[in-house]
Amino acid sequence: MRSKFFLVAAIALSLTTLGSAPTLAQEAADPIGQQKLRLQRRAIPNRYIVKFRDGITKSEIAQIAKDLGAHDRPILHLYKQALNGFAIRLSAQQAQELAQDERVEYVEEDARMSLNQVDLAPCSSTASDGHTPNCVSQTVPSWNIDRLNQSTPTLDSNYTQVGTGKNVNVYIVDTGILTTHTDFQGRATAAYDAINDGNGGTDCNGHGTFTAGLIGGSTYGVAKEANLKSVRVLDCTGEGTASDIIAAIDWITTNAPIPSVVNMSLGGEANAPLDTAVQNGINAGYVYVLAAGNDNVDVSEVSPARVPSAITVGARDNQDSQAVFSNYGDLVDFYLPGVDVYSDFNNSNTGQAIGSGTSFSAPLVAGLFAIQLEWNPDLTVAKQAITNSLNANGLGATFISGSSSIPGGSTGYGSSNIGKLKNFNIGKLKNFSMPIVITEP
Repeated sequence: MRSKFFLVAAIALSLTTLGSAPTLAQEAADPIGQQKLRLQRRAIPNRYIVKFRDGITKSEIAQIAKDLGAHDRPILHLYKQALNGFAIRLSAQQAQELAQDERVEYVEEDARMSLNQVDLAPCSSTASDGHTPNCVSQTVPSWNIDRLNQSTPTLDSNYTQVGTGKNVNVYIVDTGILTTHTDFQGRATAAYDAINDGNGGTDCNGHGTFTAGLIGGSTYGVAKEANLKSVRVLDCTGEGTASDIIAAIDWITTNAPIPSVVNMSLGGEANAPLDTAVQNGINAGYVYVLAAGNDNVDVSEVSPARVPSAITVGARDNQDSQAVFSNYGDLVDFYLPGVDVYSDFNNSNTGQAIGSGTSFSAPLVAGLFAIQLEWNPDLTVAKQAITNSLNANGLGATFISGSSSIPGGSTGYGSSNIGKLKNFNIGKLKNFSMPIVITEP
């Protein structure tokens, strides 16, 4: 059995060979380290997330992190709640050696994550599909909220507001929020910033402000009095890292009141530590609403949307067809409007924009959860009520219109693609992990 000090000793030894890659002979002689070292296609050089086995205590992990730091191996994040581990800077050889320690479950390359939008343009400009947006010429501000309380794609230009989400916190894990936007009426605040570029949580991209407007803006929002908490994990270009997102989830799990809602309109390739962090947040009593992603693939291939006990939302267009870009599959819970929808933007305190993507479908469900939790903090009741309502209006995962992008196709209004889509009938609900107390490519 390896000594409990093997991990630190191995890393200390590797400092003498910093930058040298393992040879084929070393790899053959050390299959355990190879098996436990996981690679990512969008890896960030020399950054790794270390997951320790269950049973390894937080204090022991903290001591390991301290010892590694003493050997000039910078710890990026020491997680408290979201993950039993930490993020660290290492060379490839050092990461392989660390993975050999018997207390380590795996070492995974840190990876880039990004927005789940297809298109986003201010109302004064021309969107990428060539049309000029007009955000103010409709009886209701945008067709997506009109569709929420209709049972068919035929809209009536009315939206009946059934609740406000008053006093419910919604944490928006995104590019930040322009908190001074007039549509938020002082309810938006900067809660956490992982980017540390001097913006202080303010949105310099636009995506987070747009998402916040759909959740709780007074014009475009579903829950028009919810508290909107900016959790900034993506930079001005819409890019971030898995390790920073996990740190944000860690902060939420440590600091946010229960019940609260977390919206994540972002993602990337399958990422085990990020999935674990989301699941641990759900286990702690938060509801996570996730965008399915825009790659037209099965959602089981992307994180964090593939987390089974999260609420994963795909996109549909105004003809009730699956949006051509939307991910799909058994893990998608609902398909909500996500094509040419309007919301707030960060170009001014009154800015508006038009956008498409599953990024803008998920916030509608987050807003519905805020409304339900205003009435009753029991997540079981909230999930049942939302599922019943969305199914009654044809917005569940029983797909309602043909789409050539779904393998197997579908046959029309009211039909489901049995091979790929989950039928969320009443009584056949996805279970949340206990305890339940009631969280872009």
